[in-house]
Amino acid sequence: MSLLNIFKRKKTLNDYIEYYILTDWWQNRFTDEEKEYITNTYKENSSSKEELFGTNKNPLSFLIAMYKITSEHETVESKVESKIYDSFDPLDNSMILEMHSFYEAKIKSATDEKVLIGACYTHINFAPRIAQVLNKPLPSHIGYEKLSAILEKQKKYDELIKISEKALSQGWAGDWEKKIKQFQK
Repeated sequence: MSLLNIFKRKKTLNDYIEYYILTDWWQNRFTDEEKEYITNTYKENSSSKEELFGTNKNPLSFLIAMYKITSEHETVESKVESKIYDSFDPLDNSMILEMHSFYEAKIKSATDEKVLIGACYTHINFAPRIAQVLNKPLPSHIGYEKLSAILEKQKKYDELIKISEKALSQGWAGDWEKKIKQFQK
């Protein structure tokens, strides 16, 4: 095997854990069964053409990718989520965008409405910081979108109007003016 092939070889999950200096966390936080689950899930989700976790210098993108592929295992998901929050640096703009991606994943994977509502509010509370980093015009915001749909379904029109006004004032794309007019009646 040539030296070039060593550098081109597909990275293992352990390669990433070592690269991001997460070995202690990996060894001490997860049971052997959880490690096996994560490793097998990684193998199922990685492809030969593209590395699953990328090559960012901070561990956040790696942890968020791990969160996304392990969301069906509640205990593992919770442990990974905790590490995401521990690894987050609010002064690092690249991490702000990574957290935006994380909140989107959290909302998409929520199966319980109470958990979904909590995830939406967390994402909404973080929205002004995300907006500072993104270029305007802003895209749609899944936290605002999902929460407004839930509030409409629950007939909580006063809350829906407040959320719509907040999304509109921050500049997030959506039919916020229409919603405000529709439910002010």
